[in-house]
Amino acid sequence: MKKTNRAAHWACFAVLCSAGTMACSSDDEGGGEKLASSNDQPLQIYVDPYAPDMAGTPNPITTTASAAASAFDDGGKLRLEIAVRGFPASRPFGSHLHRLACTDVMKAGGHYQNTPFPTGGMANDPMYANPDNEAWLDITTDATGSAEREVVVDWIPRSGEARAIIFHDKLTATGGVAGAKLACLPIDGL
Repeated sequence: MKKTNRAAHWACFAVLCSAGTMACSSDDEGGGEKLASSNDQPLQIYVDPYAPDMAGTPNPITTTASAAASAFDDGGKLRLEIAVRGFPASRPFGSHLHRLACTDVMKAGGHYQNTPFPTGGMANDPMYANPDNEAWLDITTDATGSAEREVVVDWIPRSGEARAIIFHDKLTATGGVAGAKLACLPIDGL
């Protein structure tokens, strides 16, 4: 997001979130056609995300957290914007575009990859799991638990194959590894 519009976006986000809506964005800021957004979608918090290794460890993201996202087609490139509030303060989180719905038994499945890893390969092969082939949206919250991020990648997801944004326990490392899936934001329309 452009710095000059940051206060206006947060004000809009706060008003809509207080009214129960989960997104605030327009397509006039960076141009492009709006493809999808998280309008009226709750953030799904995963219970016991650390099981089985650290079962019972509390999820640091609580039900008071909220998030919004919008996706745009900027001349054949995907521009993806996210904003979060009510997350733990001053803490990093990995975040990625995922293939399945938040409610799926696989907790939104794996990362969406523009060029999918081949049959018999591994999803975390750095040849496929990298910020050019996936949409990585890592954030670090401020003292109030808020953050925003925008990424642009040189592709548009295949229709119906990118359905959620997952917030992970750790920043993304080599091969897209980012720890437990803590929470999920549906993004309808991709």
